[in-house]
Amino acid sequence: MRYNRRINPLFVVALALGLCFLTSCAAKPHEETGFLDNYSDMKQTQNFHRFYIEPGVDFKAYKNVIIRPVNTSYMPEFKWYDVKYDEKELKEITNYIEQEFARALGKSYLIVNGGHSYTGKTLTLELALVKLAPVDAASNVVSSAVIMMPVSKGEVAVEGQLVDADTDKTVLKFTDARYGKDSIVNVKDFGKFMHAKDAVNEWANELYGVMQVGEAEREGYLGGTLELKPW
Repeated sequence: MRYNRRINPLFVVALALGLCFLTSCAAKPHEETGFLDNYSDMKQTQNFHRFYIEPGVDFKAYKNVIIRPVNTSYMPEFKWYDVKYDEKELKEITNYIEQEFARALGKSYLIVNGGHSYTGKTLTLELALVKLAPVDAASNVVSSAVIMMPVSKGEVAVEGQLVDADTDKTVLKFTDARYGKDSIVNVKDFGKFMHAKDAVNEWANELYGVMQVGEAEREGYLGGTLELKPW
């Protein structure tokens, strides 16, 4: 006797999406881009995949921060299957990055540019957006209906450094890559770049936080035992 088994098309879709999620959504650090001169002296922390801070630096001695325009020249070329975005959308994200870091660091430092008149020690923040994979909202609509789980999380990665404006010496640098947060159903899973904005907000707060602790506390942070909370 031969059994005629019919496969539910929705099951096939759910299985395919689930396999995609398992194989492509495991977080991993992005490759070194060359934006930072040296990566070998950086350590992994709870907040950043790679992090370095100059021993003995006192960030409370600085009064001003210059925030350079976000560099996007280190972003990889997208493959044919990647979701596209235009220059206007990219500019919106880079503006958001600059504004969020200005907001966070502006709690303790004067955010200045070349046209300002200011005194005191100054840091320059240099940032590079090195990856920006948008959320695929269409696939999330399907997967949420079938398996009650959005599978497209999007990804964003940055590299950055703080440079002493007088000596041109790098006193802090970091790299990190993040996906959108796991959830059953979240309105952010249907926004193209909401995951990127969440990550930028966290990075800005975490950078400000580590700049506010003393060197003894920073040793714990670099050893992975101190978890900074957003300020």
